[in-house]
Amino acid sequence: LEIATGGGRLTVRLNTALVKEPLIGAKIKVKGVCYYKVNKFRQVINPVLSVPPEVSLEIIEPAPEDPYSLPVQPINLLLQFAAGGSYGHMVHVTGIVTCIQPHEFWIRDNTKGLRILTPMSTQPLAPGQIVSVLGFPKNGEYSPALQDAIFRIIGSNVVLQPRYLQSAAEAFDYDADLITLEATITDLHLTRDGIAVGLKSGDHFFRAILVNTNLTVVPRSWQPESRVRITGICNVIGDPIPTLTGLWRPQSFQIIMRSPTDLTIIQPPPFLTQKRIMWILGLITLLSLTTVAVIWTRSRIRLREQLLNRAMTEAQFIAVLNERDRIARELHDILAQGLNAIVLNLDLVRDEIGRLSERAAKHLQLAYELARMATADARNAVWNMRAQVLEQSDLPTAIQGILEQMTTATSITPEFTLSGNQRRLPPILENTLLRIAQEAITNAVKHAHPSQIKVTLEYEPHSIILTIEDDGHGFNPNTITRSTNGFGLRGMRDRTIQLNGKFEVDSAPGKGTHIRVTLPIPFITNSDASLSI
Repeated sequence: LEIATGGGRLTVRLNTALVKEPLIGAKIKVKGVCYYKVNKFRQVINPVLSVPPEVSLEIIEPAPEDPYSLPVQPINLLLQFAAGGSYGHMVHVTGIVTCIQPHEFWIRDNTKGLRILTPMSTQPLAPGQIVSVLGFPKNGEYSPALQDAIFRIIGSNVVLQPRYLQSAAEAFDYDADLITLEATITDLHLTRDGIAVGLKSGDHFFRAILVNTNLTVVPRSWQPESRVRITGICNVIGDPIPTLTGLWRPQSFQIIMRSPTDLTIIQPPPFLTQKRIMWILGLITLLSLTTVAVIWTRSRIRLREQLLNRAMTEAQFIAVLNERDRIARELHDILAQGLNAIVLNLDLVRDEIGRLSERAAKHLQLAYELARMATADARNAVWNMRAQVLEQSDLPTAIQGILEQMTTATSITPEFTLSGNQRRLPPILENTLLRIAQEAITNAVKHAHPSQIKVTLEYEPHSIILTIEDDGHGFNPNTITRSTNGFGLRGMRDRTIQLNGKFEVDSAPGKGTHIRVTLPIPFITNSDASLSI
């Protein structure tokens, strides 16, 4: 038998055949040997009191003849502190059945709800019946319960109304009672025992459980973010670390549903639920990343094509420039030199003009003048061949390109410096400066054998200055100046003077060469600067 003591419940082993009086609800005094049941690890399970056969029980207060004749006790007074009160005695309560499960059910009286644990079958019970219950109070998670209870039905057909709650915070006042309130579904999932529904009402999150059901799937009408009315038994959940003393204020509860009809849909979920919004945001993010990847890939392809086209265009520009330079050099080295030779020979023949007839002398003089004119025309043609690179880029880029092209695959270190307010100049100025720079750089590379060539282009408010400097072998400027090479140093000087500029050369054998060209910039608008001369 089980006895209730001040320290809790205790199992007693004795020969009950020797006991003739009823014991349920009796107050007894027993003597025996106490021992402990242990597991295989020698850990204590529970104490057991064994009464020897020769020891009899002493009944202090006999069990009531009719237990149901005990006074009915209000549920809200169970286990309530009272001076001189005793705990563990059988109590008698009555109430209306609110919920039924195997070997347990809930009732409600005029004061509160109560959970009943019984060894009897609960199949005869139905919600709305009035029952009389005898049992022993025990501590529940928050409110007392009755255990080892017996019951009998004393009435039926009572209209059962759940207590309607305005907010979830009120649920803590109705533990073990039948309640109803409105909430929003947050999640649903199947459990081993049934269905669990996550709910939110105001700032409170709680769950409702439906157990002992034949449902294997969640009803389709139950959707997250639906507004519902939930009905069931309120079960206040004890905290993992409750308050040691004083008033205990629980923080959570759950609702035990009796059937699927305890959850009623008030308003279905909106189209844009949180889950759908997350899916839409994920899809938008994926599309955005895909779009960025496509744009980036196409940009890379377009950039690669532009670089390839630019390289091909630059190669064409260089080829055209080289071809023009080749033609200019041939005009300079072959045609101009040949015409100069003709002029010299005609000049020698003129010394013997006295021996010729007047008619022969006249034709000789005409041939001499025509040869000089052809020489001048050839020189002008060489200088006036405008590089196509100036039509596609600016002067600093063209000069820097020539410098890098001429020093590539050599041991010469190129250095280009640009200063001042860069702007487009009249074509004749840019063409002259480009040709002077090209001629000076070419001469330095071919004849001076320098280790470094420095080119500086300075844009002044009213003039432009081109400087070419190398640390090569150097030469005697006076000797070169008197040369008949019109496209060489003298040609550079003459073209500079024709444009009202200043040409300076400083060089000596073993001292390197410094060439400085200063050209005035006439007042001209941007539109005029693009005109060809």
